[in-house]
Formats: sequence, structure tokens, C-alpha cells
Amino acid sequence: MNENEIGALIVKTAVHVHMNLGPGLFESVYEAILMRSLSKKGLFVQRQVPIPYKFWGSVNERWYRQNY
Repeated sequence: MNENEIGALIVKTAVHVHMNLGPGLFESVYEAILMRSLSKKGLFVQRQVPIPYKFWGSVNERWYRQNY
């Protein structure tokens, strides 16, 4: 599967999840169900992966991750 096919699968699955669940839930609910749906379709999926960011000489890995 190439990048375009993966992207199309992700968007299609995300729309399907949202249409079935409807609006108004917490983002974490959509995220968990989207992750499970994509995993069932054969994709390797990780949630809330920290992205290291260097700023003024210090590296912080939590700036782009939501803490629960």
C-alpha cells in the first residue's frame, strides 16, 4: 500500500467512525475507536506518540502529546 492509499483508508475510516458515533463525544473516544478500526484493517497504529522538539537548547518530548 502506498502513502495515498493509506491516507485514503484513514480518511474513509475516520468518516465512517464519526458517522456511526455522531458528534459530541470526547476526542479520545473517536481516537480509540479509529485506532482499533485501522488496526483491524491491517495498519500499525500508535496513539499519542511524543514528538521531540528542541527549543533554546532543551529537548522536550511532551509538548505535542496530550497527557491523560
